[in-house]
Amino acid sequence: MRAILLTSFGFTVLADKLWSRNFPHLIIPLRADAPFTPQGTAKSFEVSKEVWSAASWDVPLLTAATYCGLGFSINQDPKLGAPWELSGVEDDEAFLINISELPNDSLNKDKDTWDSHPWPQPNSAVGILAVYKSGFSNITWYTPIDCQRGQVAQFLLQPSEPYNQPDAKLTWFELDYHPPHGITYDLYGPDWVA
Repeated sequence: MRAILLTSFGFTVLADKLWSRNFPHLIIPLRADAPFTPQGTAKSFEVSKEVWSAASWDVPLLTAATYCGLGFSINQDPKLGAPWELSGVEDDEAFLINISELPNDSLNKDKDTWDSHPWPQPNSAVGILAVYKSGFSNITWYTPIDCQRGQVAQFLLQPSEPYNQPDAKLTWFELDYHPPHGITYDLYGPDWVA
């Protein structure tokens, strides 16, 4: 809840409302074992010491949205069988993944490689994603992301501690389940409730 306002008719509450949840429209794997070969697009994410993922979202133009954020969740419903795998970490250890904002419209599925891809600008790390084998996940934010309403938003996901977790590897396939399965770009705005 963001604020409570007293009006002549009683209490009116201003709360944040999810206006739009968006899945990535482009996933580009960057592979160390093929440093000069573009991999094109992928249908799933992979993050490890040897494979990073860059992703792109076409963000809708919603002027009512006052802030944006990335969300991440693993759908644990066994009936849905949402595909994902985390290996190379202990059961109680989180795999830590840096999330860095890339310059808008900088990704190119036909050219980007491990050796030649857009690099995050200085101070563009927006947060760390922690994922456990249980499926629990959490994003710790360093800074709010720019709300790219009506534009393309792009991010790079890479291990936070590749030498402390050299065998850690996370893969998942994005699915629009409830709750969602994967990483999303979410737009929030006010919702008046009387």
